[in-house]
Amino acid sequence: MGQPLIEVRNLLTSFTSGGKRIVAVDGASFDVESGQTLALVGESGCGKSVSALSILRLLPSPPAQIEGGQVLFEDQNLLTLSEADMRSIRGDKIAMIFQEPMTSLNPVFSIGYQLVEAIRLHRKMSFGDARKRAIELLELVQIPAPGSRIDDYPHQLSGGMRQRVMIAMALSCDPRLLIADEPTTALDVTVQAQILDLLRDLQNRLHMGILFITHDLGIVAEFAQKIAVMYAGQIVETGTVAAVFASPRHPYTDGLLQSVPARVLAKTPGNLPKRLPTIEGVVPSLASLPEGCRFQDRCQHRRHLGDQGIRCAVDVPQLETVQSGRTVRCHFPIEAVSS
Repeated sequence: MGQPLIEVRNLLTSFTSGGKRIVAVDGASFDVESGQTLALVGESGCGKSVSALSILRLLPSPPAQIEGGQVLFEDQNLLTLSEADMRSIRGDKIAMIFQEPMTSLNPVFSIGYQLVEAIRLHRKMSFGDARKRAIELLELVQIPAPGSRIDDYPHQLSGGMRQRVMIAMALSCDPRLLIADEPTTALDVTVQAQILDLLRDLQNRLHMGILFITHDLGIVAEFAQKIAVMYAGQIVETGTVAAVFASPRHPYTDGLLQSVPARVLAKTPGNLPKRLPTIEGVVPSLASLPEGCRFQDRCQHRRHLGDQGIRCAVDVPQLETVQSGRTVRCHFPIEAVSS
């Protein structure tokens, strides 16, 4: 194991709504190493994007407030830096690709103007040199005829091309860490594969760490080396992708994996059609969380525990190490499958 590039420790982020405090990220901890991809996965509303925005301190305050924890990057706690110091890090050492490129790019400025602005903000370059660098970046992300497309406006580009522009902007200052918030969600499968190949190639060239936020486990299997599973604001399982996919220990992780079509078909003789299993119920409201385990009402595993399952409704499970490199937040982890 290498030295972590960034270490998130016990991150606690809350929002105030209607005079009530709502905790969106509750004690999240994870690491990303140089040249490594960590996938942060879970259903919508579980706290993935809020975690990423908390790292860069991009949440509006109020209503958001980072109440505790540490985000350690290059021997600095990002949560204690001044706003001026954070501006020097955002887009330079740590960059982010946002989920929807059409709303992330300013529609009234050309993509070239926006790229040049990002470059000159962090690098002492003339306008001409920055424009030349912008064209090089567009070529790097495989946009055809970059010398002419640089003067296009966002609405003149397809969704895939806009996402490539966002990647170019994120990479404009050679960041050490790239945060990608569901960068392929709005793209068709072919373009999605191209974007993933591009990110993988750029990661190999620049040896940057990637925090990849997604709900697509197929992408995780193909693209990431480590995984952190979130549910209702908490990390419930971490480990290598190979280990977690082979033997999930948390019932929520197991439920997510059971819903992957390829996994179901592989277990069905002759690949006969089979109804996909689902996780019954919905994620609990963060404004009214249950006592004990937050997953208890949806947990199929609990239903087989008998009287022991009462503990799930009373005691709050802690994130504990179950084996080397594996942590699970569950009173009764699923038994490991022997290889």
